[in-house]
Amino acid sequence: MLTPKMMGLAPASLTKKLQKFGIESPSRIIKNRIITEAKRLLLYTDKSIKEISFLIGYDDQHYFSRLFAKEAGVSPSDYKKSVHKN
Repeated sequence: MLTPKMMGLAPASLTKKLQKFGIESPSRIIKNRIITEAKRLLLYTDKSIKEISFLIGYDDQHYFSRLFAKEAGVSPSDYKKSVHKN
């Protein structure tokens, strides 16, 4: 994986350069990818929210749930219920 250090940039410098071109920050890109993967797992597996949080790299299920709710606008359990209801 290419890192800012490998490009000779500090993370903040990379973020500023990306913002000039209207590109999301690296942390935003990573969060979006995490939420997308969590949604996929909630939709296509029978895994629990705790299992999903561990699979995507969060040891604390409650932290993952707060992050998911903040980013997706709904808790993981409510998301899982809504997609399985439809």
